[in-house]
Amino acid sequence: MNSTASNRAGESGLGYHPRIKRRLLRWLVGLAALLLVALALRYTAFRPVEIPVTVFRVARGTVEETVTNSKAGTVESRRRALLSPEIAGRR
Repeated sequence: MNSTASNRAGESGLGYHPRIKRRLLRWLVGLAALLLVALALRYTAFRPVEIPVTVFRVARGTVEETVTNSKAGTVESRRRALLSPEIAGRR
């Protein structure tokens, strides 16, 4: 093997042809730009809509609520609440 050929291959980093390096660099820059655009859209145009929430502190006490009857003999709630534990599998 010729020593000048081995030096040239060693000078160019990984030994890739300059045209391949440019193409790879162009592809990586394009991919990075696409990723930046996607992230910018995610955090601006496609961000989740904030839902207003009323928060109360929990305190021990008696639950007192007036219930009205809609039909004779039945009592049904107008709104239902579903309570579930934060850790799945526990009841």
